[in-house]
Amino acid sequence: MAGVDKITEEILQEAKTAAQALLSETEDKVKEIAGTAAREAQSILSSGEEEAKRIIAQQEERTQSSVIMRKRQAMLTAKQEVIDSVLQQAYDKLAGQDGKDYFRMIETLLKKNIHAGDGQLCLPEKDLKRLPEGFAKAVSEAAKAAGGSLTISEVPAKIANGFILKYGGVEENCSLDALFAQARETLRDQVSSILW
Repeated sequence: MAGVDKITEEILQEAKTAAQALLSETEDKVKEIAGTAAREAQSILSSGEEEAKRIIAQQEERTQSSVIMRKRQAMLTAKQEVIDSVLQQAYDKLAGQDGKDYFRMIETLLKKNIHAGDGQLCLPEKDLKRLPEGFAKAVSEAAKAAGGSLTISEVPAKIANGFILKYGGVEENCSLDALFAQARETLRDQVSSILW
């Protein structure tokens, strides 16, 4: 039996040696696979980090562009509000002048808009009630200088201020509202160039 035990022992020793070699080879393979997996994971991670950085940079650029655009829009809106406020203040100042200055302005506007021929000057009701002395004469002289004649209509014009000139069937609206509306863009540009 000693021979069988010896053979068994040799087989067991060979099996242990083979198992040890196989285990060592398996550990080497596991280390190799783990190293490869770690390198691939690092590569994927680096690639992902680069992609994330690229996406973040794009998002930051878009956000910055959006902020700049909103800032420009806000500035433009603020400038337009300031210009509108200045124009409204100018309008209010002209419309709210005392009688003497107001009618001096009306005479100036009349001289710029008067035509040759016979016509009527139509004023709003509040202005008809406060006509200064000598205004009718000044209107008549201005019309005569332009080669025509003007009479002041007793029928009030349906405007807040300024006047309407009537020549035959043609009416020319010279109210402050109409004059400001007509010159709005030019006035906006002038105010803008003064302010900015």
